[in-house]
Amino acid sequence: MNLKIIIISVIFILPLCTVSTTGIVNDPHRPHYSFSDEVFKNLPPYPPDLPEIRHLYATQTLQDYDRLTPEYYLQPEFYPGWFSICNKTYCRDPRIHGKFGAGFYPSEANIVIEKGASFELTTLLYTSPGVECYQGTMITLHYNKSLIDVKVVQPSKEEILNQTPYPELAYGKDKFFLLLEPTYPYFSEKWARKFKIIITALKPGNCTLKISNEKPPSVFDTYFKEKYGKFNYTSGNTFFGMQLPVFKANIKVVDSIQSSSFNYEIFADQFDYKLVLIIILLIALVLVWRWKIGKR
Repeated sequence: MNLKIIIISVIFILPLCTVSTTGIVNDPHRPHYSFSDEVFKNLPPYPPDLPEIRHLYATQTLQDYDRLTPEYYLQPEFYPGWFSICNKTYCRDPRIHGKFGAGFYPSEANIVIEKGASFELTTLLYTSPGVECYQGTMITLHYNKSLIDVKVVQPSKEEILNQTPYPELAYGKDKFFLLLEPTYPYFSEKWARKFKIIITALKPGNCTLKISNEKPPSVFDTYFKEKYGKFNYTSGNTFFGMQLPVFKANIKVVDSIQSSSFNYEIFADQFDYKLVLIIILLIALVLVWRWKIGKR
């Protein structure tokens, strides 16, 4: 009897935890999952070239970051580890989900900027899969203001101010409020946000740009708990709430970035012609020796 129960369990449970390549009817390019496609109902259609853009972003070889539009970064398949956790989160019972969780992708960057030049930095802030609550937090930037100037252009000031009825508290140059949306039981329309940051080099030196989070003013917590319910909202940077992993950019400002173009004169000066002649002579001797052996 026990053996039969085990076999039946295997037959019925294993199919629930597989991912097929068959497309969903109303979203033909998305991989088909054993859980309901309602999980993705608020997301844009899955773009057919997502694997290509995902690879370019992961390897930091994407030439034009304007190509990284919501139709790509709002897909959970865009992020590392999705296929290893999706079934544990959305189809197994008990499911793995919780009240808070978020992260940056990527979480670190190394940048060299020439003095007086600007660099456009892109990263993604996302809610972890399986999070049931809205999460409110104050995003805070820390950096050496004597070496670099930093401006967040995305999310825009307008987008930030539209989140709350307290605009005077929601936005500052290096600190602003952000509401992260849930990913359970389905992904919300703004579960991931694209950060576009312009870094301008002021003078040579090394510094670090860090993006972390702080607890928002209490009026934000009161407002969103009334709006979504006290069990459906959590406040950032608290023991029982969300605390973001820090995003870190290691920045080196230099007077000038040397060109790596090929210099023929340096190559000619360093080229050892004597060594080449010796190699040619040795090859000739080997050929003559083999020819003599062959005649015997």
